[in-house]
Amino acid sequence: MITGGDAVTLQDMMDNLGKAAIDKRIEGVILLPDNLFYNTTAPGILLFLNKSKARERKNQIILVNASTYFEKEKPKNVLRMDKDITPVIDVFNQWKNVDGLSKVITVEEACEADYNLSPLQFVVSKMEKKHRNLGDIYQDLNLIKRKSMSCDDCLDVLISKLKILD
Repeated sequence: MITGGDAVTLQDMMDNLGKAAIDKRIEGVILLPDNLFYNTTAPGILLFLNKSKARERKNQIILVNASTYFEKEKPKNVLRMDKDITPVIDVFNQWKNVDGLSKVITVEEACEADYNLSPLQFVVSKMEKKHRNLGDIYQDLNLIKRKSMSCDDCLDVLISKLKILD
């Protein structure tokens, strides 16, 4: 496992491995979420090497962007077996393209990308966006405003009773 998952770090590592190693040995790269490990908030990267790749996988590399597969907890994010780990393992083992999660690329595609094997280069994650009705947001803001005014009124009463400010 390699931490410091930005593309520059991964690119430096790939340069050190050499293009021949990429052609023959790299089976896949999995980008993990941010803030999983202590002493760093950087994402982790799992690099899978295999000197005996299956014939049907020769000249191919699977890239998995699992950066959104986690549950936010304190102090660190966590991976859940059923929702986070299993889908990533399944897509890797099944060697398939899944929109927003994985892409199987050829060595030629890796070459065209200057051997940058960062999953972010090829797989755009689908972040769930939750949109709210503007009317609901406006109502919530008005409720917060009324509660704030009520708190201010209570504070004024307390201050006057304590005769702190005259």
